[in-house]
Amino acid sequence: MKSKKEQKRFIKNLCDSVKLDLISKLEGGKVPENWDGIELREWIADSFRNEAYYFRDKRNARYKNYVNDRIVNNL
Repeated sequence: MKSKKEQKRFIKNLCDSVKLDLISKLEGGKVPENWDGIELREWIADSFRNEAYYFRDKRNARYKNYVNDRIVNNL
């Protein structure tokens, strides 16, 4: 995945997938009604975190390069 077009498509597909899953669970009555922005933000963050399975091992060389790239590029 090198082109900007492929990267954009990947981001859109991943975000759409997580969004549809969250909305499905919400509409299915699984989300407590007392949850507001605090719990919902955490749930959204957790859902995306669960998609980041590759970097679960923080000692991974690719993860270290990723962290460096984020710092260098202010991402």
